[in-house]
Amino acid sequence: MADGFLGRWSQRKQNAREGRPLQEPTPVTAPPIQPTVMPGGPQGPGAQAAVAP
Repeated sequence: MADGFLGRWSQRKQNAREGRPLQEPTPVTAPPIQPTVMPGGPQGPGAQAAVAP
């Protein structure tokens, strides 16, 4: 049997004709992105040093 998109499409179409329930693929989930914290606070263009009065 053909694989890839057309193979899956053909299989789904055949299953629908025969009255079989659709098998949805399980979605792939990525782990949540954790913000990175730089020690010493923000550094880069526009960052200003804290000055004590």
